[in-house]
Amino acid sequence: MVSHCVRGAVDDLPYVTGRMFERWYLSGPENDYQVRAARSMVDRVIDATRRGFLELRWIDEPTRRHVVERIDDLELIVGLPHNLSTDAQLDDHHSYLSQVDTDEDTYPDMMWALRRAMVEARLRLLNASLSPPSAAVTLNMPMLLVNAFYVPSEHVIAIPLAIMLPPFQQRGLPAALNYGSLGHVIGHEITHSCDEHVSPLNESGTHIDPWSEQSRANFRERLRCLRRLYNQHGAGASVAFGDTAMTENFADCGGMDKSLRALRALGPLSSQRLADREFSAEQLFFVASCYKWCSPVQSGAAGGSAEVSQAVRAG
Repeated sequence: MVSHCVRGAVDDLPYVTGRMFERWYLSGPENDYQVRAARSMVDRVIDATRRGFLELRWIDEPTRRHVVERIDDLELIVGLPHNLSTDAQLDDHHSYLSQVDTDEDTYPDMMWALRRAMVEARLRLLNASLSPPSAAVTLNMPMLLVNAFYVPSEHVIAIPLAIMLPPFQQRGLPAALNYGSLGHVIGHEITHSCDEHVSPLNESGTHIDPWSEQSRANFRERLRCLRRLYNQHGAGASVAFGDTAMTENFADCGGMDKSLRALRALGPLSSQRLADREFSAEQLFFVASCYKWCSPVQSGAAGGSAEVSQAVRAG
């Protein structure tokens, strides 16, 4: 029952519980680095994305301008939203909630009051004549989930607090390791915003299609190449991953390119020694890009083994 109550608070009040998580694990002179570093990394990966599109030779200028504008129009939620990041802002945002008596009110009473207040608050948004609210107000982005998100209907990318910790990011590690892990996740979500299934939507969710016929044909030709690549190298599985997971494959590969571009933009980076072997910065980048998907798990008497973590797979 306790876990159910906690789960309810995490789901229904994500920014409040996110603020608690931030205070416990990501505050203070040692830990606030994680949020600052993640925001800096997002800026650098977006800049690398912009530069990458400016260098492409297979899209025409009108299409290029649209894609760059689309990247610039992304709304970013990195950690807590900037307008919901303090106790005062959170109190004001949740002022629609009534005070509960924890001694008298039952859990169902409190949940009913919460649900009713949330519905009434959303109805007020529908009736408001103000400019559209930010995605942070209209969407409850999970803050304690080890994942990241691109929401096409809002054209927003969210990098929750929980994914800013190891193995995705750690203070004191070479930049190559952090860019290969968290940087790749960031690039993955940015690439989703360029997917042909969602790119015709603008930041308001309106359907437009500024891609020229030739640019789209060139894009699809490259997607076919990527599909063949994944179908030919399925890690021994009988599933044709090029046909069944094209959207994720596209985001994984595009995210890798964007994050690597951002790492290279930092300038020359020294090699590092891990155990008894020396790796260049770019080698470390690719090591980290693989390592982040693995976690030690117990497998009966056989002991620990490396398997894809059930907790992490950015979608």
